[in-house]
Amino acid sequence: MILTTCAACAAPLVHDAPRCVRCKTRYCNATCQHDHWRREHKQICKKIHRAGNAEQYHADNKYKEAVKVAVEKCACSPRLAEKVASLPLVPVVVVMAVYIAVQAFVPALSPSPKGGGGDC
Repeated sequence: MILTTCAACAAPLVHDAPRCVRCKTRYCNATCQHDHWRREHKQICKKIHRAGNAEQYHADNKYKEAVKVAVEKCACSPRLAEKVASLPLVPVVVVMAVYIAVQAFVPALSPSPKGGGGDC
C-alpha cells in the first residue's frame, strides 16, 4: 500500500514529500508535519515504527478491517468465519489483493431483495 495523501490534511503528496524520521509517515509540508505531531502523531509514532513503518502499519489495518468484514458476512458459516479470522498478517501486496477481493465478494453475501438469505 503506497500512501499518497498527507497524514495531516489528506492533500496529495509529491514524490519527495517530508516524512517522519522514525516511522516514515508522509506529509505535504513541514507545517502539516509539525501540527500533526502536536495533535496526535506523538502518541502513535513508536507504535507505527514497531509495526514496520507507515506503509505496513496502514496495510495491516486495512487487512484487519477486511478480515473483520469477511467474518461478519460469513457469520452464517461459523467454520468459515473461524478460518478467515485466524489468517496471519501477510505482506502488503497480499493484503491489498485480499482487501480488493473481499470488497468484490461482500455484495454477493448480502441478503437478496426478496428477503432471503445470502449465498451461505
